[in-house]
Amino acid sequence: MLEGAASTIKNFGGHKGAAGVTIDAKKKDQFVKNIYKSAEVNINDKDLVKKIKVDVAIDFHEISMRLYDTIENLMPFGMGNPKPVFTTSGAEIVDHRKVGRDEKHLSLKMKEAGREIGGICFGFEDCSTVKYDNIKYDIAYQIIEDNWSGSRELKLQILDIKETNRHPTSLKLRGAGKSSPQINTNE
Repeated sequence: MLEGAASTIKNFGGHKGAAGVTIDAKKKDQFVKNIYKSAEVNINDKDLVKKIKVDVAIDFHEISMRLYDTIENLMPFGMGNPKPVFTTSGAEIVDHRKVGRDEKHLSLKMKEAGREIGGICFGFEDCSTVKYDNIKYDIAYQIIEDNWSGSRELKLQILDIKETNRHPTSLKLRGAGKSSPQINTNE
């Protein structure tokens, strides 16, 4: 991407997930034009689809403080060591409400195989297709701890949610050649 704007860049650095540049203020407009041209050439619609790499499919009854503590022992999380992502198939939404100052987040209570667990979907647009009438969902999530009022409770930070067996999704299990038997993929 940056090669297309090289003539306007004084210095640059970064990694796969981010870049920083120093440009001459007089060349700012040309830099912007060059970056847009480079993006048109190098980025296609497929690049803009949110992709989530899932580590393992589990059922809600497998979620426990012991599992959470084991995950936390893998810290620090970052580019080379991402926080584990789980998927569960066939979860039902038993309760929901918008939360946050501007009601941009969705708090859910979900049930799968007889166990209920709370979840949060930050940025409601990610959960905007959710319906609540006896529909089962495949969800991708990270397990988080909620310490509200001093008690430890596990919740799901929902990264993606799709109706079970309805919509292809870009969920993939991490690792070469592995795929989830519960998740349809479009790649």
